[in-house]
Amino acid sequence: MPNSRRNLWENSPQGNPTFCLAMLQNPDIQRKAQKVIDETMNLSEGLPDFTHYGKMPYIEALVQEVFRWRPVAPIAVPHRVIQDDVYEGYHIPAGATVIPNSWALAHDPAHYGWNPSKFDPTRFLNESQTAINPSMPMGYEAFGYGRRICPGLHIAVETVWLAIVSILAVFNIEPVEGTDVSELDRYTSGLILHPLPFKCKFVPRSEVAVQAVREG
Repeated sequence: MPNSRRNLWENSPQGNPTFCLAMLQNPDIQRKAQKVIDETMNLSEGLPDFTHYGKMPYIEALVQEVFRWRPVAPIAVPHRVIQDDVYEGYHIPAGATVIPNSWALAHDPAHYGWNPSKFDPTRFLNESQTAINPSMPMGYEAFGYGRRICPGLHIAVETVWLAIVSILAVFNIEPVEGTDVSELDRYTSGLILHPLPFKCKFVPRSEVAVQAVREG
C-alpha cells in the first residue's frame, strides 16, 4: 500500500499544474469547459460535488486529456514476461524485462488522432461531442498496465475531476502580465514528469463565485 499511496499522490496533484498550464495555453478550451459547467450546475446553490460527476462529458474528456497530454510517468514500471512471445517478428523470451514507453503510447497518432501533441479534449468525445467515445483509449497510460496497474487510478482521476470542475466553476486562469505562455511548457526530466514552476492568476469569475468559495 505505501507504493499505491505514492502513485496516487504523484498522479493526482501533478495533474493540476498541467491542467493550469493547458488552460493558460488554450483559453478557448477553458471558456468552453466553463460554459458546460455553467449549463449543468448553479453556483449559487454551492460548489460542484460528485453529484455532478458523469453529467459533463466534455469535462471528463478534459480530465482524460490532462493525463494523456503530459503523462506523469512517461516510462512505466518494468514488467517481466511470463511466457515466450513474438511482437512484429521480434522474439521476446520468457523472463525478459519489458519497460512500457507510456509517453510514446499517449502520443501515438494511430490511437489519438492527427496531432497528439495538441491539447484537445474533443479527441475523447463521439462525433456529436455529447458523450465519451467508447472506442477511444482512456488516456491513462501513466497509471500502468495489466495486473500491476495503479489501484488508485479511479480515486486519482475523480480527485482531479473535482479539482478541475471546482476551479473552472469559480475562477478564470489567466497569465501574469508580460508572460509568454508558449514558453511555460517546460517540464523536469526523469521517471516522474513535473512542470517547472510557473506563475498564473486565479481571477474570480463573479461575486457569486466569491460567495460560493466563502461558504464552501
